[in-house]
Amino acid sequence: MRQATGKSAPICNFPAANPSDAPDWLPLPPPPSHRWPETQFNQAYQDFLDAHVAYWGSEECVVLPKFAGNALRTVANWRRGCRAVDVIMPMGTPVASFMDRRGRPSDRWDGGEGLGITGNHTTHSGVLAGYLLDAYGSVIGLKLWEIYPGASRVRRRIYPVDDSRFGTANARAYHAVFDIDQAPLGGPDNPYYRLWLTKRQTPPVRSGWATHTPAAAGRCATPLPRVQPLLQGPKA
Repeated sequence: MRQATGKSAPICNFPAANPSDAPDWLPLPPPPSHRWPETQFNQAYQDFLDAHVAYWGSEECVVLPKFAGNALRTVANWRRGCRAVDVIMPMGTPVASFMDRRGRPSDRWDGGEGLGITGNHTTHSGVLAGYLLDAYGSVIGLKLWEIYPGASRVRRRIYPVDDSRFGTANARAYHAVFDIDQAPLGGPDNPYYRLWLTKRQTPPVRSGWATHTPAAAGRCATPLPRVQPLLQGPKA
C-alpha cells in the first residue's frame, strides 16, 4: 500500500526506469473527488500522472494504469474487469481494452499474446478521469487520461459510446483492469478497490433495467443462476 506520509511508496522493477527506488518527492495521488459520478478532468490528478511519467521516462500507454494502481508489474497479469460504461467507477481507476488482435473480446490484455500492436486499435489503456453524461444522466462517453509514444506528457481524451467505431475508439471497449487474482489492479491502492470490495458481497439484483441504474454502481451485473424445477411424481 502507498505510504500515508505525503511521500510516494518505493516503486521498483519498472523496465524503463532507473533501478533505484523512486525518490520521495514523487507525489501521491490527490484525495478522491466528492462528485459522483465525476464529470470534470482533475488537474491535480493529472499533475500526479505527469510527475511519474517525467521521472520514469516511458510513454507507453500501459504505464498510466500502473502508476494509478501502484502496480508496476507485467501486463501479462492483467485481466478484464467490469465495463467502465456499465458500472460507475471513481476517478483514478485504471482501465484498458481487452480484445485479441482480431478485435474479439478477451479476458486478457492483447488476448494474452503480448504487448499489443501499434495502430491495430485493439489495445489501449489509460486512467479514468470521469464520465460524459447526457441531459438525463446516462453515460454517453468516458473521459480518460492517456499517453502514447511521442505525446511527451499525459493527454486528455473523451471516448464516446459509439458502436459504429471499431475497437479502442468506442468507450464500450474499456474495462476496469483486474489482476491475476481477479481483484482490481493494485488492490487497496486502486480507487475502485474499496467500492468493489463493498459491492462484491451484495446479493445480485434481477437482470434487466435494475442492473444498469446507479444503484448497481460499482458491481459487475451478474445474471441470476437458472433454477431447475422440482420433479413431480404422477398425479393420483
